[in-house]
Amino acid sequence: MHRLLSAIVLVCAACAFDVGPEPGTPGDQDAGFRPDAGALDAAADSGEPDAAVEPDGGLVAEDAGEDAGLGPDAGPDAGEPDAGSADAGEVCDRRPSPTEWLPCRGDGFVPDSPEEDWQHTTTSLFVVTQGSPRHRGIDTIVNPGQEQLLIGKFAYGVADKDLKDEKVEVWIEVACRSWARVGVDYTSDDGEHGTVEGVEDDGGRVFFAIPEDRRLPVGSYRVKMLVKGDHSEANFWLHVWEPGMRVVVSDIDGTITTRETDGVWTAFDPSSPTAREGANDTFRIYAAKGYRVLFLTARPDFTTEGTRGWFDANRFPVGSFHLSQRTIGEHGADAQAYKTAYLQALVEDRGVVVEWAYGNKETDLDTYLAVGVEPGHIRLVAGEYTGDPKGSTMIDGYVPESERVACLPPVEQ
Repeated sequence: MHRLLSAIVLVCAACAFDVGPEPGTPGDQDAGFRPDAGALDAAADSGEPDAAVEPDGGLVAEDAGEDAGLGPDAGPDAGEPDAGSADAGEVCDRRPSPTEWLPCRGDGFVPDSPEEDWQHTTTSLFVVTQGSPRHRGIDTIVNPGQEQLLIGKFAYGVADKDLKDEKVEVWIEVACRSWARVGVDYTSDDGEHGTVEGVEDDGGRVFFAIPEDRRLPVGSYRVKMLVKGDHSEANFWLHVWEPGMRVVVSDIDGTITTRETDGVWTAFDPSSPTAREGANDTFRIYAAKGYRVLFLTARPDFTTEGTRGWFDANRFPVGSFHLSQRTIGEHGADAQAYKTAYLQALVEDRGVVVEWAYGNKETDLDTYLAVGVEPGHIRLVAGEYTGDPKGSTMIDGYVPESERVACLPPVEQ
């Protein structure tokens, strides 16, 4: 009930397994890493499907490099300066990256055993009766050799009632539509694990560390935590990146959406925000250029699935999400401290390179500057940001921004 009350307060306040040969690398097509310029409509929204799906799960390019405006033969001026798309004097390079990440289409997961009885009668009487599952997980980014810790949260209904001491299976998609069960755990009671990786155990949590001899190699993997009592799921990602991965990061509310308060309303109606025109194109082009996309928001984590669903419905690229683990999210100076701490950990402990960054508030700008983003690579939404830009660039919208990004040289990760 406390999470429902917190949401109202917000409104008022405004077994070992064979993983095969390097899944998740450009050479492993089944892992979803096939370069395909036509799979993303990079320069404009054509209204056509992103890509056709072969029976074996591979992706078929549609007009690769033509409609997308990113191919090596993108018109007679390809490789020449393009005043309409690049800064004056710069060369417009519309090629996609050979290391563009194209994740698997559809997970193809089927449980290998039926539902099981609940561990506790109180679960069926007082927890699952609260409403639909609101399970979620925290996208994890690590380097090869580092601990691969997967964190899930399990709760039901608008009151976010915790599921405690119930069995959960942990599954990983090691190649397209190929799943491996890596372990079993039980959801926690309040405070059972203390604070792990900055996440307080507030009950209903699973902290599952993949055994060292089963850790995944470089790649990006769907994670599924399956509740055995009703086969409901928490779905998120494990990214195993080499140091030096180049990333574009963006705030969400007021930056990608049109209102700073959209995070509040997402708690009640996940479909309610409106995307800024051209924002989805801009980030799809970044993805086609080989950047990994990270959406960093101060929204509370119980809005995770609604947030993911909104980005999918609005045709943004698959990216990594990070939300606040506090019930009411983060605000003001706390939001800046939270975002800065998270990005610093990625930069210092994972070797992530934050190449480009987007925001709409001074807290966003100061966060990006604090983690070493070049001021000229920071974009602030005009009309939302009114302070000193401190060397960053104001943008009037994402339509011209998408043209600028389309001219960036492709990334060799």
